[in-house]
Amino acid sequence: MQKKALSYIEQARNLLYSIQEQPQSDEEREKLSLELASLILQAAQNLLPLSEGVRAAKLTKFLVNPESRAFILGLIDLSFRSSSEEKTAETILHLLEQTGLPSIFTKLRRLNLL
Repeated sequence: MQKKALSYIEQARNLLYSIQEQPQSDEEREKLSLELASLILQAAQNLLPLSEGVRAAKLTKFLVNPESRAFILGLIDLSFRSSSEEKTAETILHLLEQTGLPSIFTKLRRLNLL
């Protein structure tokens, strides 16, 4: 395991130990949850091979952008709704007509997808 990843894991462990059996408000829980998630994500990213890290970075860009996140979540939702490939394709086309391709796609990627 890489040293940097171990450091993040150790920080996450320390955070969990530091809050054991201590009551927190909802705001504190939210802040601590985000901090813990960030540490776990950083540890995971340091364990990924370079190609996977690049792919994860691209996906992160999509999930941070509200327009792209709505599009991706719509696609994921649609992909599990029907067992018919034809119906799924029709629904995806409808989603594209409604929302268009997210602006986060490069122009070349948009042309490839159209």
